[in-house]
Parts: sequence; C-alpha cells; structure tokens
Amino acid sequence: MKKYLMKIKVNMLIVLIISLLGGMVGSYFFNNRWLGLIVAVPLCALYIYQVYQVQADYREQHTKKNQILGDYAKGNNIVHQLIDLALLQNGMLTGEALSNFVKRSIYLIQ
Repeated sequence: MKKYLMKIKVNMLIVLIISLLGGMVGSYFFNNRWLGLIVAVPLCALYIYQVYQVQADYREQHTKKNQILGDYAKGNNIVHQLIDLALLQNGMLTGEALSNFVKRSIYLIQ
C-alpha cells in the first residue's frame, strides 16, 4: 500500500486546482458546491502522508549516515587527531584529552 501511495505524486497546486474545478462542476451540474471540498480532502490527506513518509525516510537515512561516520571515526586515529588539532587551536583541549593527543602524536610520528 505504501509503494502505491508514494507512486502517486500529489502537489498542493494540483489539489487546489482539482478542488476548484470540483466546486465549479459540483455547483453547475449537481447543485452541490461542496463537491470540490469532498474531492480535495482525500488528496490533501495523501499529500500529508507523502510529506510524512519523505520526512521519515530522510530521518532514517540521516541516522544511517551519522552511524556510518561515527563508526568510521571510532577506529581511525587520524580522524581523532584532526578533531583534537581543531580543539587545540581553539584552546579547548585540556587535561586527559591533551595528554592523549600528545601520545597519539608521538605514536603517529614514529
């Protein structure tokens, strides 16, 4: 069902045009000016569903990307070294982190 709903691309401009046309057709042929609203409500719901799905997919991909980058940085001394260099430049590297930076620098030089 999700794949089928996501295949139908709904734009808010299309919803507006369909609701206006539905209202005109409804008032002209059926003496029912609410026909445009009756047609527009399911389309608006579909549009909201699609926006929600795109946001959920984005959050999922963003989480995966952050996890991959975090896993890469955990086992890589060069990444830690670059981060510590930036912290050192801004005067934010102190204490144990500074001593770890010096030890890592000596290890990388040898």
